[in-house]
Amino acid sequence: MAIAPDRPTGSARLQTGVAVLVTVITIALVGQHLDTEAIAALQHDLSLTWLGTAGILFLANYMLRALRFRLLTYSAAVPLIRTFGVSAIHGMFNYLLPAKLGEFAYPLLARTQLGLSIREGTATLIVARFWDFSVIAVLLPVVAIAFSPELPHWMQLSMVAFPVIFLLTVAVALWFVSHTPSPFSGPPLGSRRLPALLVSLAAGLRSVHDQGNHLWLALLSTGIWLCIYGNFYALVRTLGLETTLLEMAVVSTLLLPLTLIPIQGIANIGSHELAWVTALGLFGHDLDTSLQMAVGTHVLLLLLVLLLALAGLACISLTRRH
Repeated sequence: MAIAPDRPTGSARLQTGVAVLVTVITIALVGQHLDTEAIAALQHDLSLTWLGTAGILFLANYMLRALRFRLLTYSAAVPLIRTFGVSAIHGMFNYLLPAKLGEFAYPLLARTQLGLSIREGTATLIVARFWDFSVIAVLLPVVAIAFSPELPHWMQLSMVAFPVIFLLTVAVALWFVSHTPSPFSGPPLGSRRLPALLVSLAAGLRSVHDQGNHLWLALLSTGIWLCIYGNFYALVRTLGLETTLLEMAVVSTLLLPLTLIPIQGIANIGSHELAWVTALGLFGHDLDTSLQMAVGTHVLLLLLVLLLALAGLACISLTRRH
């Protein structure tokens, strides 16, 4: 049975409108400073070897994500290839849609294509995002310490405060779901009664936690971020520009907090350019070179996202459930 989409709320419409505005403003600002002839020249002289390397790393990234989702699933063993297809299509929606609306695609795709409940799909997505944050929580202080002379004081403080707050939040959440009885497992009490949806989601998170596999989840999440670093490096080298893996690690580390802001541009426009220009500026790249890297890699990354989504559709079609 098809699921009718909910009518967008006023808040969702406002976020989408702001996201469109962010996209238009970013395009206008970048257009004023971007050397379009240089970008055209870069796109004309692409290195197919490095582009192929970027594609392989991008594919590996989403295969690891599929393995992580499969490891988090607790109700049934889902086919890996089909899970990869769902992960790839979710990645496309998450990249293209503004205001993080694409995140809602995974629970729906997991229900229609993997046979999982909305509760289980949502719980596995939340835990996957927790692991993404965990990797960044480790990397942010390293970046803050390594580049402390170049970073503003407020940015240093925020990059150290974020991991502390996040890790404390995770510790509290793990304590709640790992102790019996928990605030979610007992009967609701009067005015403290939680909404049924929250209780259901808490039960799903508890089931995911009971699966264990924390070491494997940590290794897979680390592998995902290594693929992201390598993919960004290969994309820059595809354009014929020079960079280092360290620079790409800093770019990726700054990019995630920006992309997790509920308000962002369509197809990640704005967040991508801001993170790249900011990070590359720390390494002494001028604005023109930084913008060339940002825009050039953005175009190539969009191409990889669309190709991956087609591969995901093919995987789902080949493994269609009867």
